[in-house]
Amino acid sequence: MDMPTYVDGVFYLYKIVEDNDVVNTIHLENLNKRVWFCDRGITDRLRSQLEANNVEVQRKIRIPQYREIGSMNVLQIDDTFYKVYNAYHFTDTDGFKKTDITLVNWRDDRD
Repeated sequence: MDMPTYVDGVFYLYKIVEDNDVVNTIHLENLNKRVWFCDRGITDRLRSQLEANNVEVQRKIRIPQYREIGSMNVLQIDDTFYKVYNAYHFTDTDGFKKTDITLVNWRDDRD
């Protein structure tokens, strides 16, 4: 049993914050968290299922389990921002807790 490694990159975690003023505004709050990840392949089946629902998946990554990540988070990888579409938390057959995160493009629709 090998210890999992997460060496493909690092992301910075943001939270989507909605202001309920007269004009609804959205901004990103930097949570000052830096997390290492490994890239996962996107299967043709997953891609076709999501595209059938007009969801354009960009990438899938795996991290050590972190239950605080969900659909109200945005990740910055290099200079690109991705919205968390789905976070799946599980324990693998060797007993290691992991989270798989499916990412879509972050579109700031305020403009």
